[in-house]
Amino acid sequence: IHLDSPWTDIDVSVGEPFQFTRHQLVQLVRDGHLTPKEVSDSLSYFAFDFQNGRHKDKRDPLSYLMKILRTPSVYPRPEDYETPLERSRRERREELERKERQHLAEEKQLIDLEFSEWKRGLANEELTRLVPEFARNPGPIQDSALRAHFDEQVWPMTKVNAVEPKLESLQIRNMISESLREVSG
Repeated sequence: IHLDSPWTDIDVSVGEPFQFTRHQLVQLVRDGHLTPKEVSDSLSYFAFDFQNGRHKDKRDPLSYLMKILRTPSVYPRPEDYETPLERSRRERREELERKERQHLAEEKQLIDLEFSEWKRGLANEELTRLVPEFARNPGPIQDSALRAHFDEQVWPMTKVNAVEPKLESLQIRNMISESLREVSG
């Protein structure tokens, strides 16, 4: 039998681990019960389950699949199945989430270090001026009052003066490099 597109577009190679070949595809075409998409999806879903060991108890996985498809029925999509596009998107999202967590952890560490340095540099008169009277004794209450002041008043200015100019400088250098490449290229 000669197979026309879209039947020829079905990737039978995903069935190699359980001996699905063009011969089985021709049988399904002759049966005429399923669409090419239904066959392709069923084959992909079964191959996914097979790769994940879900049919090891079957003596003949190919016969099991063919029995389902010739009933006529389709092999159901496994709950944990992902298309290559879905897997790619999930992996990209996980990568971005990991980078964001890392960025936030680094920023928190930077803020904590800046706070410690700022606090060490405070003179007693300045400390008295910054915290309310009930928080003037060293301890957790004083640390909380100082941290609140630092987070609201000091860090925004420190961040602008210490961190962002470095970013601007890097951006300017990148722009200069890019324009030089355009001129020389």
